[in-house]
Parts: sequence; structure tokens; C-alpha cells
Amino acid sequence: MIAYQFFKFLIYLFFILLVIDCSKIYLSLFVMSLFFYLITYRKPYSNREYENLYRKLKEESQLDDPPYKFTWDGCSALSALLELLNMSNAPFEKECFIHDYAYWKGGSYNLRKEADLRLYNYLIDNNYNSLLSKIIYYTMRIFASPTMPFPWRWGYGYKY
Repeated sequence: MIAYQFFKFLIYLFFILLVIDCSKIYLSLFVMSLFFYLITYRKPYSNREYENLYRKLKEESQLDDPPYKFTWDGCSALSALLELLNMSNAPFEKECFIHDYAYWKGGSYNLRKEADLRLYNYLIDNNYNSLLSKIIYYTMRIFASPTMPFPWRWGYGYKY
């Protein structure tokens, strides 16, 4: 099992180095995102432990629910990385849930920026590593664009 995970990591690293050399930035971002998705895909979690938070967010939201059911996979790539390293879930998983709920609902550019800044500010305010916080923030800003046809994109509750 560990050999398989290490092999996946090596393929991922090779692929990133290959894609970075591409001349078309949008194509390389798209290809990196696709590969990132294939490497870090995780089955969605049950929302049972966050049912009350889900209801609260739903009551507070001013936007209609999207047609697709809300799904959540923890802190996405970060949870996949922690799983790969045989570590426990991210300690800020509740904030990831709130962030993913906003991403599911979608909305304006400003709502997306607010959702990303909320998670970033939570990490900074709770003394998480500032470099890690910045990496998480900019990864979301770059790879979760509503124009990317992936399940983590902004507005993923709607058909692409």
C-alpha cells in the first residue's frame, strides 16, 4: 500500500514538472488540475457529524440551493495528502466544511473571494503556518475557478 502511494506521488511530481514546461498557461493549469483531481480524489464524506452546521448554513444563506446534492470530501487535497502520510484529518475541518458549502452554493466573484479569505483568515488567526495558509489560499484561487470543469470548482452544485 505504501509503495503504491509513493508511486502515485512520484507520478504526480513528474507530471507537475512536465506541465510546468508547457507554453500555454491555461492548458497547463487545466491539465494540472485534472491530474491533481485524479491523484487526490476521495469519496465524499457523510455530512452526519455536521448536520446542525449544514442546517444553520442553509438557514443563513440568501441563495437558492443548487440542483445537485451537497457533497463534501474533507479538506479536499489537504485531507488526501494527510491520508497519504497516514496522518489524521485536518484540525480545521469544520472551516473546510463551511468553505465547501459556499463553493457548492456558488454565486458572485466577491462571494468566492469572501469564502477563500474566510478560510485563510481562520488559518492565520489560529496560528497555523503562514506559508501553508498562503499555499492553501492561492491554490484555491487558481485551481478552483468556476471555469474549471471539476467537482471542487466554485458553484459545483450546478451543472458545468
